[in-house]
Amino acid sequence: MNYRQAEDYILSFTDYEKIPGIAYTSANYDLRRMEKLLLPLGNPHLETRTVHIAG
Repeated sequence: MNYRQAEDYILSFTDYEKIPGIAYTSANYDLRRMEKLLLPLGNPHLETRTVHIAG
């Protein structure tokens, strides 16, 4: 897969921010499900130092 194909793939997903009527509440940002998923894996996200750059 080249860069253009990867970009097309990523952009093919639904952009929920552009759909009218979607309410962004604290329930939408609840990370407990992700914590439950990562727990049996040994919480690998706590072991790796990362920097998240977004904009």
